[in-house]
Amino acid sequence: MPLSARTAGSNTNSPSFHVIKVPPVADSVDRLQRVVVEYCIQPLGTATRQAVWWTSYVVVTRPGTLTKLSGVYTEWNEFGTLSSQAPVGIIAPRTSGISIAGIDKGVLNGNQTNGTVLQIVDLRGTSSKAEIYAVLVASGMHDGAYQVHGQASLEYKVW
Repeated sequence: MPLSARTAGSNTNSPSFHVIKVPPVADSVDRLQRVVVEYCIQPLGTATRQAVWWTSYVVVTRPGTLTKLSGVYTEWNEFGTLSSQAPVGIIAPRTSGISIAGIDKGVLNGNQTNGTVLQIVDLRGTSSKAEIYAVLVASGMHDGAYQVHGQASLEYKVW
């Protein structure tokens, strides 16, 4: 996923979905071990109380359940709906048709220059027909500016 900056005007107190649709699982699904996802988040705001709330998910779905491609979106109702706490970007993921294989969350404050999210999720036993998504839901508070870069890769056992 290329570097994606979110400015205060486009995302203050509302979530953005940073989506990586992982390439399809290879025919050798029996060798699939795990997915490794990394995001780098840099707060860009100047307010002293600025914060970036984030939650990262690794999601396994049946083909066609989720239709977004890799990119940044301001909403993704196929995946989940915004909870009653919109400022911190809390999402209620849907409960049918998807499986959340991994979840991490945290917050960066204005005193930090950056944050790194590293998720390693066991995918052994995943169907060859499964689609895998890495999703970072982030929400900037106060002046709300931040930028994100991310990548995901599948790891296979070598015979």
